[in-house]
Amino acid sequence: MREYAKRFPLLEHLSWSHETELEHHLSGSAIPMPPQEIFDPHEAPFLLVALGGGERRLCELVAARYGVPFERVLLCHGLSEGLFLVASAVIEAGDFALVEMPGYQSLAGVARASGATVRPLPRGLDGSLEPAQATEAIARAAEEARSAGRRLSFILVADLHNPTSARLSDATVDALAEGARRAGAVLAIDEVYRDVDPARPVGTAHTRHPDVVTLSSVTKSYGFGGLRSGWLIAPAAIQEACHRVRLYLSVDPSGPATGIAIAILGAADRILSWAKPILEENRQALAAALYDRPSGFVLPSGASVGSTAFVYRPGGADTYDETQAWRTSKRVSVVPGRWFGAPSGVRIGLGRPPAAFQRAIEAWLQALREPVRT
Repeated sequence: MREYAKRFPLLEHLSWSHETELEHHLSGSAIPMPPQEIFDPHEAPFLLVALGGGERRLCELVAARYGVPFERVLLCHGLSEGLFLVASAVIEAGDFALVEMPGYQSLAGVARASGATVRPLPRGLDGSLEPAQATEAIARAAEEARSAGRRLSFILVADLHNPTSARLSDATVDALAEGARRAGAVLAIDEVYRDVDPARPVGTAHTRHPDVVTLSSVTKSYGFGGLRSGWLIAPAAIQEACHRVRLYLSVDPSGPATGIAIAILGAADRILSWAKPILEENRQALAAALYDRPSGFVLPSGASVGSTAFVYRPGGADTYDETQAWRTSKRVSVVPGRWFGAPSGVRIGLGRPPAAFQRAIEAWLQALREPVRT
């Protein structure tokens, strides 16, 4: 039989994430859904917004919150569509793309689906990426592309990093942006986790480098993944190109989703004030649980500043079989590191109510003490 959709190999992580949640669910990467009392029922007339005018209002709120020109904001159906829009707008078949590794599976996936030859931009298992490393990786990929008679057109990273929740320093963002300019490439930064970073004010790299494309949504930092409401911020030419691509996909944002997203951004600071202590409590609980390195797992110091943590065994084997065994024996769900290009670890989501998180961690620790049956 003919094989269909060859440009779209299965994204195992996303396919697997739609399976039924287990009792001890540590696979999520978002904050919990905020309680109803955080919202002012008068802030967004959902039905009226859904009937018209909501798209412009949401773009205005995004622009004001992140300090960017209104005209540079384009709404999209979640981060996933935003990534596809940018990659499709920028990449021509045969181009090279430089994508962080380890990293979220969809980042390299959208580049390949758009026809690019993907090369890895190495990040450490703690999410580290130094300015000199970024500069060298871009120069190397650009030279390889030139030698092949091609061009490096696209560079894609995340801040905060997925899976580690490590932040990019300003110096590294500067190096990435300057390297992209020298190579004639577009730098895109997935910022969907950035707003929960407790050490930085809400913002975007686009204000520091207006030629950089940034993407975010109400999913990870605000707890509304099912809404599929996101945005990208881009220079005018790229924004317009992304709009053209969107006409082949969703065409327009969902009216009801836009109305709800307006309410979410209206309550955004209250949501973050509620969520950050939960993440911090869970982060400390995980650090305490891993203090003695059970089964060889370590949590890098200072890496996890957002809603996920990546724990791994230095030099260890692939954890995939273990993660499947834990699901069966203890009903514990964590994400295998192989789906991020880091097979010796697992990603743990910090966005559960603390009591439930503590129970899940205890169940996982118990699973670590038992032999894996294959």
